[in-house]
Order: sequence, then structure tokens, then C-alpha cells
Amino acid sequence: MAALSAPPLGFRNEGGPQNRSPDTYFHRASRACGMAARDDLHHPVTDTGTLPTGAPDGAAQRMDERQVMSTITAAMVKELREKSGAGMMDCKKALAETDGDMEAAIDWLRAKGISKADKKSGRTAAEGLIGIAAGDAEAVVVEVNSETDFVARNEAFQQLVSGIADVALGTDGSVDAIAAATYPKSGKSVADTIKDAIGTIGENMTLRRAVKLSVGKGVVATYMHNAVGDGLGKLGVLV
Repeated sequence: MAALSAPPLGFRNEGGPQNRSPDTYFHRASRACGMAARDDLHHPVTDTGTLPTGAPDGAAQRMDERQVMSTITAAMVKELREKSGAGMMDCKKALAETDGDMEAAIDWLRAKGISKADKKSGRTAAEGLIGIAAGDAEAVVVEVNSETDFVARNEAFQQLVSGIADVALGTDGSVDAIAAATYPKSGKSVADTIKDAIGTIGENMTLRRAVKLSVGKGVVATYMHNAVGDGLGKLGVLV
């Protein structure tokens, strides 16, 4: 038998109106108008959207960024979210960084996800789920950990655990073999698929352990305690 369990806004008091002369307000207003006038004189706004000669360093880059952002539509962001599973702001930034190229944006998000995964790898992952997959005379139980129980209730994480269990059934059941096996939905290894999920979901995750049980005659029975879905829960047993 095998079992696994898984700063407020502040104001400075400069004296009340009774302590100020009308000239005070006039001079302040004059200075403000003068500053605005000088700014307009040095860097006038044009209808063409181009910058005048002598504009501050970085202004051209900011204008280019605004022009790129103006070409990125909500439909493009939505499409990228559906394809990658990444957050809205990450998708918007990815499209901006790649001039709206959808495939390049996916690659950009993938690289960012790997970077995130590397940064989060040292964080403790003590929550998660148990996944079970069974065949006619064999079954496997895997434990995939996350940092919080909140992520363990996430549908994307649950689908990941279920998929890893299905992949594990076609291996010898060792963690190394499962990690190196191909995850069908991504076409990558299970290990790389977990890295992508870390970048998307934002928590460290690990394939902690696994057990496979096979018999020559008879069947292998399975039991899941505190089940949260088909073949998913907090305590898995193979008999």
C-alpha cells in the first residue's frame, strides 16, 4: 500500500489666508503661468505628434512607447491571455515590448516566466495537492507542492497536477522520470511546464514525490481523502 499526503497625504501649514496679502496670490499665479509659458515656448506641442528640436533626452523614447501602446487593442491582450495564461498587465507589456507581435510576445512571456521561476525556486512550497491516475493493473500517486493553499484551489494548478499524474502513469513512477517526460498540453517536459506555471501563477511549485504500484494479477485500488476534484485531494492511497 502506498500513500502520500500532501504615507498619508500631508499638508504643510504656511499660514491662513488672513496672513497673506493679495500680492502673494498674484505673484504665485504669475510664476506658475510664467513656467507654463516658458515650457510651451521651449517645447511647443504640435499637431503631428513629433517632438521639437532640443526636447529632453528620453522624450522620443516615451513618444515611441505611447505610439506602440496605442496600436495594442483589448482584443490583442485578451487573445494573448487566452494563449499564455499570463496576467493582463504582463500581456500588455509583452505586446508593447514586441511591437504587437503575438508569437514574439508569447516567447517574451515564456522567458520572463523562466526568470521568475529561477527567482522563486528557493521559496518554501509546503501546500499543494495529491494527484492519482490509474490503469487496469497499475496506478500512480504524485504530490505537487505550492506555497499557499489559495493556489492549490486554483483551477489552473489543479489541471496541472491532474495532467502530471496522467503523465506519471506512463513512466516508472520516479520523480526524475516524470520530470523528464513530455507534458502533452505544452509539448515540453513536466519540469519546464512547472516552470511556466510558476511564471504564470506567481508561486514556487515543485514535484515533490511520486509512487507507482503495479500488479501482475488483479487490480490496484485507489482512495482519495479530502478530494477537491476527480483524482485530486490532500491524501492519496494505492492498494
